[in-house]
Amino acid sequence: MLHLPRKNRCQEAAADLAGLFDANGWQVEMEEPGRQPGPALQIQRGLRRLTVEIKAPAEGRVDRVIPLLAQAILQAQTYASATPGAQPLAIIYLEDASETLIGQVGTFVDNYASSTAIGLVTKSGARYFRDPGLELNALNAAPSAPSRRQTSPVGAQVNLFSDLNQWMLKVLLASDLPPELLKAPRDPFRTGAEFAQAAGVSTMSASRLLQQLRLEGYLDESSPTLRLVRREELLRRWQAASMKSPIQMPMRFVLKASVEKQLHQLLLSDPRQICLGLFSAANELRLGHVSGVPPHVYVPRLSRLEDKMWRGLVATPGGAPDLIVREAASPQSTFRGAVMRDGMGCADVIQTWLDVAGHPTRGEEQAAVIYNQVLRPHLLDGAR
Repeated sequence: MLHLPRKNRCQEAAADLAGLFDANGWQVEMEEPGRQPGPALQIQRGLRRLTVEIKAPAEGRVDRVIPLLAQAILQAQTYASATPGAQPLAIIYLEDASETLIGQVGTFVDNYASSTAIGLVTKSGARYFRDPGLELNALNAAPSAPSRRQTSPVGAQVNLFSDLNQWMLKVLLASDLPPELLKAPRDPFRTGAEFAQAAGVSTMSASRLLQQLRLEGYLDESSPTLRLVRREELLRRWQAASMKSPIQMPMRFVLKASVEKQLHQLLLSDPRQICLGLFSAANELRLGHVSGVPPHVYVPRLSRLEDKMWRGLVATPGGAPDLIVREAASPQSTFRGAVMRDGMGCADVIQTWLDVAGHPTRGEEQAAVIYNQVLRPHLLDGAR
């Protein structure tokens, strides 16, 4: 039996679990490669935040799983103690798990870690969570029955517009858009494995999305490569799914210097985690239509405003702000697709169209300009 290297198994596990949590309404942040030791994932829903440590052993033997679970619990607890307001979550990710193993995991948790959330997740579809806060228990599932090759639980609902799926949809559309408007791989994909590798996601995540697209009639079955059809309807559904109340904060610069220069410096500080959005992004993409709206800046989550790079800013609940810092509703899709403008990150054309549409200040007008000037000619009229 061929076993993946441990690092690859853990990366695949993290990607699959990120998709699972995202599809069930959790905001997900994945560990960046090369960073100091930290949680594999951080997830948040409402006021609850969890630091997630994942172990992915090659075998589901009790004598391997229990020690790794204990280690994961200790690490998750350590990471949570370093993150204000966070709670630990330890997960074991396996190919499959017997009822005996699940029972022994439950006994171990009852005896030694009853106050810590744990999970045992398998590729065969079985999911076993023990959560003192009860929220994660809703993810519990029996294994998919008749075939071990089946990769998603029977009856599972796949959210086409989860964070990771939005990124993959951008990858499927990228070849029809100018590269200066969307950063994404543009090679044709003949198989799901090629698509997953290019998109930087697990084969399971890519397979789930492609299967759902086929079921709903959005993949061209006559094409030798993966190609989306019925795009107008897909875009309409995508935009409707993105209409959410934003989490944002109006802010001002402390120094009385040029706002434009200070904003530029802020955006240069970490273009992988900070980028322009909405009307400011439209202007940078040469698609601007509305003026007079404060610049919008995206971050993965607002709690990062405690970092030192934000010390030159203060919240301003009243009065005219210099900028509005907004938490990206789909951070993986937003930051993976962002393009560079003079060293600054800028939300891609699809993201800008999605996000600006719900803005009360002439957002529909700006969205219509982007749709008519770019999306319709490139993705609809120009689609082969």
